[in-house]
Amino acid sequence: MLFAGCSDDSSVTPRSKETCTDFAAYVHFEASIATPGTARRSVFRDGLLYVASGDAGVHVIDISTPDDPLLLATVDTPGSAMDVALSDTLLFVADSDSGLRVIGVRDPSHPVELGSVGTAGEALSVAVRDTMVYLTDDVGLRAVDVSDPSTPVFVGGDNTVGRANDVVLLGNYAYVSDSELGLRVIPIASPTTYDPIAILPIPGEPQGIDGEGTTVYVAAYSGGVRVVDVAVPSHPALVGGVSTPGGARDVSFSGGYLYVADRSLGVVVVRAERPSALEILTSAYTPGTVVGVTAADEFVVAACGEEGLFIIDTTNPEGAPLVSVLVTPGDAKGVFFVGEALYVCDGRGGIQVVDVGEPEAPRIVSTVTPFGDPQFLAAQNGVAYVASGSGPVRRLDVQDPFSPIVLEPIDAEAEKLAVADTLLVLVGQFDRVGVYRLEGDSPPVFRGEAKTGDLALDVNVQGSRSFVANGASGLMVLDLTQPTDPRIVSVLPLDGFCHRIVPLGHYLLVAAGVGLHIVDIAVPTAPVLRATLDAPGFASYVFATGSTAYVADEWAGVHVVDLLDPGHPRFVGTLRTNGRAVGVAATDFFLYAADLVDGLVTTRAQCADR
Repeated sequence: MLFAGCSDDSSVTPRSKETCTDFAAYVHFEASIATPGTARRSVFRDGLLYVASGDAGVHVIDISTPDDPLLLATVDTPGSAMDVALSDTLLFVADSDSGLRVIGVRDPSHPVELGSVGTAGEALSVAVRDTMVYLTDDVGLRAVDVSDPSTPVFVGGDNTVGRANDVVLLGNYAYVSDSELGLRVIPIASPTTYDPIAILPIPGEPQGIDGEGTTVYVAAYSGGVRVVDVAVPSHPALVGGVSTPGGARDVSFSGGYLYVADRSLGVVVVRAERPSALEILTSAYTPGTVVGVTAADEFVVAACGEEGLFIIDTTNPEGAPLVSVLVTPGDAKGVFFVGEALYVCDGRGGIQVVDVGEPEAPRIVSTVTPFGDPQFLAAQNGVAYVASGSGPVRRLDVQDPFSPIVLEPIDAEAEKLAVADTLLVLVGQFDRVGVYRLEGDSPPVFRGEAKTGDLALDVNVQGSRSFVANGASGLMVLDLTQPTDPRIVSVLPLDGFCHRIVPLGHYLLVAAGVGLHIVDIAVPTAPVLRATLDAPGFASYVFATGSTAYVADEWAGVHVVDLLDPGHPRFVGTLRTNGRAVGVAATDFFLYAADLVDGLVTTRAQCADR
């Protein structure tokens, strides 16, 4: 039997790095640390990370060994720590309604509060130069003299129209992100006068900010990341930008790259060597929503609120290399092997039959149209069955997989389907599971159906059991012993919205939007959830081969997951595509992704000897 879309082959053949991709060698999740409070922003020096963690105050964390971070100390500030800045042995904290706090960190394992001063508004961010601290709050910029750390003194400021969300110091100027008006340019050479000399409107909602030399980078949420040339501070100019799918909340610049805190994708890596031509390279998985990002040596620290801190390895800030991209005529929604051919369910483009004998140059050898909106395909014994959502299930003679012949369709609709020996099982039409008997070359014969009470979106058949991805209800088990009367045996509630199921030994992998669930079906009638791996985008599809799973996470790309121990899945890395990755298939040597924008994306598969 050939079931397009999954494999339970547990054999692993080591191969050279020239014939595979070690996704861990590129931008990838490295480690996490659960921090009390709400991790917001941080500053790094000499292997230590100082973290503003909301109501829990400030944490000092040793990350000299990034994959094994250690919490050294905590200072519980009276307010809610929003941001931190470091100068020599002094740490300055924007502490919300408690203003500015000054903490001595000569001995980082025993930090001591030295002084403080209140603010008119809610302190949001902080920057320091020599003995001057520049604090932003929800009403503007405040300049504070900290010559005597025990007695900070306000010396001036500038009121903003919106919230002054962040500040960066370049030369003799402070650049402030004003949530309403954009970028404010304020001279700081005079210790008492802080009048803006320019205000530049920024599309979106300016939030985090960073800069170097004569360039300022603004994370503008819905406006993406905007690049501002400040070579002439009195005449700042927008010179570039790039949109991120989920909303850019913060940005950190390092070594020609931008690291962007994106609400949906985690940390987005952007090449910024040419400010006028920013290029998104890849994104890095974080289980939580990133609110602050700090570039530190060869890694990036993502602050994810109540989820804590996540360390991203950026030793190689580039994304995993592609082998080829084949733009298809329609909207690539799924990829499936039929013999040696790769079938691309191409939406309005029909089905593209692709020869991938030379993966560097895949070519379309035939097209099956018109075909409604093909989304899913499974094949057995020389016949392929195609689910098109709202259209009838189509059948194709694929004895010659490169020259399919259209057969008589099945008068039924399906979102997905499964073939197993003499049974064809369809799911779709909202809550319907339909069971059909296969009879040679003739159209399958309807035998029975069951109602699931939710959106049945996928099905897997093993012997006399059928497992159904039942939308928000979770995983449903059906008994098919009597095909004319399929019966519901049990339901396992799962978080998210179950879209796709594939087997791996005595486990099922369930792509459920919020992430990947690993379900133990050693006792098929009583499935047990063993583990969940959160996804930053929307995990809608999964493919398994050997001990590796590939999860199509739409805007976040394709995640590579190590399942050597299925009860403890490990995130390895991500293949970033330019659009929405909605389907995936793989061999031992190549990974193929269906992307709604790019079409068919090919790269080398994850190395087996990881």
